[in-house]
Amino acid sequence: MFWQVEASLYDSCKGVNEQYKKKAQTLKFNLSTNEELREQVVERSILASNLVNMSTADLARQDLKKRRVTAAEESLKEVCSLQPYCARGGLRTRCVARCALLMGAPS
Repeated sequence: MFWQVEASLYDSCKGVNEQYKKKAQTLKFNLSTNEELREQVVERSILASNLVNMSTADLARQDLKKRRVTAAEESLKEVCSLQPYCARGGLRTRCVARCALLMGAPS
């Protein structure tokens, strides 16, 4: 599997260059810290070409993904509560209602 990942990385980056080195370092880090991702690679439930094309967000551990979602939700709530008008031009009450819908909560 290692050789398939390396070949996909080489093809994706069109040779060994800065992009190749950066992506190789990212893959090495995430595969060493993300046990679930590592198991999926070993079990070949993720193709080498798909692994190479995954974003850093996709490569992250599940707990980190959840923290990022929570942080984004909190940020959205804060922005909506501070804005007198929604970015789409509606009144704040509409914006708060829209935020509640995005969060899955009743407005």
